[in-house]
Amino acid sequence: MSERQLIETARAAGSLKEVARRGWIHAGVGAPESVAAHAYRVALLALLLGDRGHGDPLRLVRMALAHDLPEAITGDPIPADGLEPAEKRRREAEAWPAIGGDPSLERAWRAYAGGADAEALLVRDLDKIEMAMQAIAYRRSVGIDPAPFLADAEAGIATEPGRALLRAVREEAGA
Repeated sequence: MSERQLIETARAAGSLKEVARRGWIHAGVGAPESVAAHAYRVALLALLLGDRGHGDPLRLVRMALAHDLPEAITGDPIPADGLEPAEKRRREAEAWPAIGGDPSLERAWRAYAGGADAEALLVRDLDKIEMAMQAIAYRRSVGIDPAPFLADAEAGIATEPGRALLRAVREEAGA
């Protein structure tokens, strides 16, 4: 990876600080978190679970950091947009050359997007769990009902570490 490609990748990641999570806007949150803020907490959770023996910490963090990176090019589509999941993945896959073309990040994204193995499934769970955590935070700050977000997260959890963490999040929040 050349220095130019490294800069392009960092620039794409930096632009995610300006991309608001559209699902929160759709839910009525006036000033929602950015995609970068979301990805940061997913990566932190990935590192912590990796350190607890639930996968290779570096691979988990790489997937977590890569999982929304294409949104620097595609934006943050939400289910209300009516975009089929396969079309979303296709657009995200096509975004990689504009991101800088780092093969290790792209491989990590492809593993994540395809749910290729237990580590990819765990990071997919963490994406949902982070959303649930943010819904609980928005309940406190702006009064949204976190129940639909918690139900959505619960329906999509595929791993035992993910189920255990979501249970703990629910218990801590009294939800």
